[in-house]
Amino acid sequence: MSRKSEIHKGENENQNSQKESCLDPHTYALIAVAAIPATLLIILMGVSCVLMSLDTERENAVPEIYSYNHADTWRTKYWTKYDANSPPEKKNNNSTRINISLTRVTPAFGGCDFTLNFLLVQEWKDEGLVVKDDAKGSSVMNINSILGDNGEMGISIWKPSLTTDPIGRGASLGRDETWLWKNGKVCRTQQVLLILPANHSPNGNHTDKKEYSFEIYVQDYFHDVVSLEESENPVNFKVDDDNCHKYAISYTTPPAPKMVIIQDNDYLYTVAYAVERCDFKDQLGDRDFVEIKSCLSFTLKLERI
Repeated sequence: MSRKSEIHKGENENQNSQKESCLDPHTYALIAVAAIPATLLIILMGVSCVLMSLDTERENAVPEIYSYNHADTWRTKYWTKYDANSPPEKKNNNSTRINISLTRVTPAFGGCDFTLNFLLVQEWKDEGLVVKDDAKGSSVMNINSILGDNGEMGISIWKPSLTTDPIGRGASLGRDETWLWKNGKVCRTQQVLLILPANHSPNGNHTDKKEYSFEIYVQDYFHDVVSLEESENPVNFKVDDDNCHKYAISYTTPPAPKMVIIQDNDYLYTVAYAVERCDFKDQLGDRDFVEIKSCLSFTLKLERI
């Protein structure tokens, strides 16, 4: 065999060897493209598992309030799970009890009317608002100072919807302030102004004795769900509150509360009070559908000195 033939034969063998050991570039591209969907599928499956885990965590999450930064800051977690439209969950089939009291009560005569200005204090317990931290620091916080999930100040919680029924021309419930204790106790105050018409006493002598009454009741729930209860000290007159504050500053014991005295023209009157339940039946459409709504009646009794 000539040398030229040997060289040609060697080149052919080399080319055949390359064909056997190497793949066409297009084939490599097809293999790579085919591998991409599988890789993406694995990644997407992993991401899906993580998202499902997060969804399950959120689904089972319980809304909570916790404190941090030495307990001077409170904030919420999963607060969208809190139902601000429903009263706290009942225990042992008991209703949510709202303790009612009137503070800084200021009675006054104005023309033919009797004006009553006071703070309406409402206190209740909500286990869903217990702060999940025992760290030292503030034991009470205004709900408008609590950080929400979105980092903004102020959170929404359930509050009782109350109204007054004055015997007169009008009533005004001002904006409320709501405070939360770490143990879930809630205290809400609303400034109230009532204008009550003059009401003659039963003995017919309107200058000797007078009585003025009004009611406070729950609007949107029946007695078995939300009930009003008289607080231990249901009525505190402003003059007594001021005296207590004055003596507290001087670290001395204040005197016992005195009978409040107000003036109507040339007469002076002492003011006493009485609190009674006035629960009433509420019939909604069907005669067979009658439920009880919780109500408290406050009566101020004036007697001329």
